[in-house]
Amino acid sequence: MLKKIVIERAERLHQIPADLFLALRRKSQRAAKRGVEVIDLSLIDPHESPSNEVVDEICLAARDGGTHRYLLGFGLAEFRHKVAQWFEARFEVSLNSEFEVLPLQGVWEGLWGLPLAFVNPGEVVILPDPCYPVYRAGAILAGAQVETMPLLERNDFLPNLQHIPEAVAHRAKLLFLNYPNNPTTAVADLSFFQEVVGFARTYNVAVVHDATYSQMTYDDYQAPSFLQARGAKGVGIELHSLSMTHNMAGWRIGFAVGNRQLVAGLAAVRGCGYAGPSAALQRAAGRTLSPTLTHRDAHTRRRDAAVQQLRDLGWKLSRPKATPFVWARVPGRYTSLGFSRRLFRRTGVLVTPGSGFGEWGEGHVRISLTVPEDQLRLALDRIRDHAFIWQRKRRATRE
Repeated sequence: MLKKIVIERAERLHQIPADLFLALRRKSQRAAKRGVEVIDLSLIDPHESPSNEVVDEICLAARDGGTHRYLLGFGLAEFRHKVAQWFEARFEVSLNSEFEVLPLQGVWEGLWGLPLAFVNPGEVVILPDPCYPVYRAGAILAGAQVETMPLLERNDFLPNLQHIPEAVAHRAKLLFLNYPNNPTTAVADLSFFQEVVGFARTYNVAVVHDATYSQMTYDDYQAPSFLQARGAKGVGIELHSLSMTHNMAGWRIGFAVGNRQLVAGLAAVRGCGYAGPSAALQRAAGRTLSPTLTHRDAHTRRRDAAVQQLRDLGWKLSRPKATPFVWARVPGRYTSLGFSRRLFRRTGVLVTPGSGFGEWGEGHVRISLTVPEDQLRLALDRIRDHAFIWQRKRRATRE
């Protein structure tokens, strides 16, 4: 009889928290199979399709026989040139398209690839808390020591760089930032980014700025680029996505711009085992790259409806200037996980517990606005009809 072998996962995988959004998706699917009419407000996943222009462009590019070959190195020159043109028009920042622009398979590629490129085991990566989970996962895969900066409401969810211990700052290789912020919806101005540049120069730290939602803004607000700060290109790299602006989340296309050493290091990680986005996708994305958000009016209506109705129910939340979600304090005396579980059992509405983004996300929930308007309004009506969940005068800290 053959002995069954034991195949154990690497210790690094045990250090990475379980995939929050996969767990939420599975929870939603299991409930749907039981007949629950689920409204999933946990994932940031645009329901609109890409425009006909985008679809036509990729079909045209795919029919070009030259787009089916391997695309190595820095990717398609045509796309990189379009990105540089767009960046200068949008942010008034000049980029060398040959060395300072890199197409990405979505922003995720940059978020986990940069620690692999620049961080040795035991060196420090500084992350905001709360933050998108892939930040922590990428640092752990690189063997980094993770240190966090609390994002507190009293400081407008901006990190206080002066509170980072000297010993941590001197050992840090990378500092991650994300504005407009996921999950808090906070925004940053150029004065803050200028402060970050000063910190990076003082402690020889490279800055990674995730600007995924820089084009997902409301009203007259326009989010600045980190690279607009004086000297920023000398210390940092910025990551952008076409997921929300062109409803291309599943197509996985974005780009990194900025410091050429950081860009080259990220490209070197890619060269170890995989290729960038397909030439057809890069060509189509370049031809449709636009500084304006599609369906802006619909996004604004969903934001206004969610903020107004939740405030009417006594919830505490700000009106976001950017991002396709809201960040709300948990009503009542629940933990974020306890409240999200109880809300789902009672209403079929699934939201993301803030604790899934880190220790300092506790006490909040993130609510996505990317579902159709009728679905969002139905979800808000269900929440209103079950206000007794948090209005009861009893403690329910564990669910």
